[in-house]
Amino acid sequence: MVLSTQNAKRCLTVVAWILYKERVLLVKHKKLGLWLAPGGHVEENELPHIAAKREFEEETGVKVAIISSVIVPEGTASEYLPVPFLSNLHVINKPRRHSFCEQHYCFCYFAKVLDDSGLHEQDEGVE
Repeated sequence: MVLSTQNAKRCLTVVAWILYKERVLLVKHKKLGLWLAPGGHVEENELPHIAAKREFEEETGVKVAIISSVIVPEGTASEYLPVPFLSNLHVINKPRRHSFCEQHYCFCYFAKVLDDSGLHEQDEGVE
């Protein structure tokens, strides 16, 4: 099945991966029952890397900085944004069963911890 050829409502999402105390920090999605990297939907007019930082902090209480997967130049006429290390398209709801979104187009970023003093469950949707 080629998801990109399907006519589906797509939402832009992000996740951020960190290595925390020699382990990968994951959260358990309460509705799905799956362990996932912290992340979520990009809000209207929000840049993906900013959404990844926001979602990570909301779900874990950990402040992070997003790391670009490639070196990005500095410019005065343009702002160069962190590059995700991977992107994917995945099914989230069967077509027409849910009015919000049917597929997620997800940017996957690496991040580094800036402050872990708030580490705990933040968001109602995660454990």
